[in-house]
Amino acid sequence: MGRDSYFEQLQPGDLVFTRGPGFISAAIRWASRNFGEAKTEVNHVGVISRGGSIRKAEISEARWRYLVHNLWNAYVNTGHQVAIFRAVNISPATRLCIAKRAARLKDTKYGWAKIVLHALDKFLNGAYFFRRLAFLPNRPICSYAAAKSYADYGFSFGVPAYRAQPDDIWDYVVNSDNYECIRPLCPITEEHPCRTR
Repeated sequence: MGRDSYFEQLQPGDLVFTRGPGFISAAIRWASRNFGEAKTEVNHVGVISRGGSIRKAEISEARWRYLVHNLWNAYVNTGHQVAIFRAVNISPATRLCIAKRAARLKDTKYGWAKIVLHALDKFLNGAYFFRRLAFLPNRPICSYAAAKSYADYGFSFGVPAYRAQPDDIWDYVVNSDNYECIRPLCPITEEHPCRTR
């Protein structure tokens, strides 16, 4: 058995959630949690654009700009916890289309102003008020990119794509029979790969 066969095989369109260890990640989780809501588990979401083992798969995600890059290199030994979910009610062909849609945003600039507006909306208990002031689809944040890629093929995470936050998508998939957990939320390390099967 080769080393890569130890790891789950990821597929295009799989959703990748992360929980970062730093201040900015914690601030995003704070801003996306409405008053009285359960603790926010994740602060980031991306889409697998090219399948393969966790070492070889590529992820499309909004960082300081929108990137399509190797998942392992981006997250191994960084302290970020990573979870992966797969839609079971979507055909492989459609998942591939979703992955290509997400990858199309490559090299677009990140919507930094939207993060500030998300924080302001927190004080309105998550109302979509300040965020509507900066709806710029060519300046994506992570959750918009993932939700829009799915919405373009008729799939929703319970909120419109332009309003989605990572926590919205997380809450939807963990409570849906249409998504299976491929990898639970835990760090990616050389020594202790974390998987469900």
